[in-house]
Amino acid sequence: MAKLTDQFNPQFATLETGPKPPQLAPAPPFMLKHHPERWGVEHGRVLPVFAKLHLQAGISRVEQIGGKFVMGEAIAQTERRGWKVIPMDVQGEGTSYLRKPEGTNTHLMQWEIAYPGSRQRGLDVEGWIKFVDLLIKKGAIERPALYVLERMLANKRKAYGAAADQAVTMPSAKSRADSIAADIKVIEAEVNKAKKKTKPTKSKPITLGDLKK
Repeated sequence: MAKLTDQFNPQFATLETGPKPPQLAPAPPFMLKHHPERWGVEHGRVLPVFAKLHLQAGISRVEQIGGKFVMGEAIAQTERRGWKVIPMDVQGEGTSYLRKPEGTNTHLMQWEIAYPGSRQRGLDVEGWIKFVDLLIKKGAIERPALYVLERMLANKRKAYGAAADQAVTMPSAKSRADSIAADIKVIEAEVNKAKKKTKPTKSKPITLGDLKK
């Protein structure tokens, strides 16, 4: 066979293989915010239900100047609506409760776990609860008020009644009823604690003379 004079041998590079980055949808950075009436039962505790104040210029009065976020108006508007915005460095100077997994454009809380090559997320429950306890200790959020807990308890008892009735004819519903019953015990314990700490509001009788003043 004649030797080819115009053969082409492409050059191949060998890339180092490593874990694939998490396959998470892009998500902008954010600040946590909490409303005093937003609480739920998770992981055997009554925990705050947070929402997010997204750091995106032009949304919710967030501004960006010279690459830096200006949050004064956004935070003021949020707090006028009864929310409390959690400072990014609430854990100490130079800290942040956000992280951005390598290879993604997704911003998560420190305690959210991302898995290589997966859309799945997990949670470091112990770390998350420690963070919540820190927020309460520092006064960044207040413990749930007694009326909030009592409303939660009433709603859970109603849900338990419906689930227990359903379990009579549908045995598979029993696990849901059991789960709600466990939540009720958690809330009842918090109600008892709150009752011990709640001081009655002082007042005095109002007379007709007072009303005329």
